[in-house]
Amino acid sequence: MDRIIKWGAKAMPGTSVMAKGPVSEVLAGKRAPQTIDRLLWLVRALMAFEDGQEIAPPSRRDPALDTWRERWNSLQDARQIQRSSPDSPKNHPGAQPPRGGSIIQPLHMPRVQETFSANPGHASEEPDWPLAMRVLKARRNHNPIYLASIHCDDLIVAISFSTVDDLLMVALSDGDVLGWDLERLEVVHPFNLDTLNRRPGNVTHFVFSENGRRFTCTRMGDPLTAWARTDQPGEYQPTKNLDAVPNIPGAPKAELLAIADNGTVLSGAASSGFQLSRPSSDEAVYVPVQGSYEQTRGKITALAISPDARMIAYAQGDRVVMTSTEDIAAHPTQFTPIFDAPCRTGQVNDLRFYQGGNVLACAGRTGVEILDFRDPRRLKQVVLGKENTHSVTFALDGHLACADLSGVSVFNLSDRRLTYRKEVSNVSAVTFSLDSSILAVARNREVELWS
Repeated sequence: MDRIIKWGAKAMPGTSVMAKGPVSEVLAGKRAPQTIDRLLWLVRALMAFEDGQEIAPPSRRDPALDTWRERWNSLQDARQIQRSSPDSPKNHPGAQPPRGGSIIQPLHMPRVQETFSANPGHASEEPDWPLAMRVLKARRNHNPIYLASIHCDDLIVAISFSTVDDLLMVALSDGDVLGWDLERLEVVHPFNLDTLNRRPGNVTHFVFSENGRRFTCTRMGDPLTAWARTDQPGEYQPTKNLDAVPNIPGAPKAELLAIADNGTVLSGAASSGFQLSRPSSDEAVYVPVQGSYEQTRGKITALAISPDARMIAYAQGDRVVMTSTEDIAAHPTQFTPIFDAPCRTGQVNDLRFYQGGNVLACAGRTGVEILDFRDPRRLKQVVLGKENTHSVTFALDGHLACADLSGVSVFNLSDRRLTYRKEVSNVSAVTFSLDSSILAVARNREVELWS
């Protein structure tokens, strides 16, 4: 037991680490983990032993953990039903529970107003509830519920949840990268790009990897740089300085960025092409793209790389091209596209991979089109969302969030059904928490948390 806990704490540090006493009680059936994060930490720690030897634990996104998430949700549902039952001892002080048991009564579903306000800026009826309790109550209502807001001192340029410690990573235009603990709603891991005596300057472009452990960015007067989390809490170190891609005079450099979980970086100039830089190689590969600076349809409007760095996608106006990273590296000017066709959304503003590159969301002028490469017959789907969708993100439970000029829409990918719609302005980015229970919505200098 000591080896399991020690190895788990070393391989998966963070706020979810469990001590020996609670672990022993959980395994003995005396108690359940306090949160789903601690449950998943314990499961991953147990899975990190094979034939008595320490191995790398599965990632938080491993499909093998889905069963445990479902069990946790079933447990919470059962607890809520028991607490809401008229026969519950809590509802009859001094009464003894019947020996033969009782019939479980239907769960009373309170209205949104009975829990807490669904509008930011309005006081909650129970402001001292921890965030986990708010999420639980929000799930019971099946409605988008405003949970809390995080306020920052500068404009937000990117957000992501980190698989290292479940923190919400928020990047600001002044070079701050802040790790927020959502349970306490405070910054626990502050970091600034100027700590290495770099020249100060506003961040012009910034993007996180899907696991939140890496990012790449450009700053005024600085070259494009890739960064990675270190073993020290909240610390990042630059892994590579990347030269700007060739471009024609007058066109901006490295204005489109994407980074995979392993540090592979895509950086592109809209009017010329993009560059592929892999950690295993000191030399980058430049991929020229046809089209001139004056022709809007020929300009690159979006770049994406799958989290496992196997697939690459880019958009030229309404045209979407997808190919493999290996093919690009071997044949940068003569690669064979896996997919090359116009998108029904019009000009594409954002691309996002899902399911290891098997699904691609294309957000554009008229909404979002989902390309499912697992079934060629389902490549063309109905266009989801609203006009002028500019940002999309996937949740592990199979939901898609789309941000447009007037609000955020969330869809269930299994049936393409609209789960909920929230009218809100000035949304710059959206991302889901690792357990899919929280949607973070970045707006100017604040992040709103919804469930």
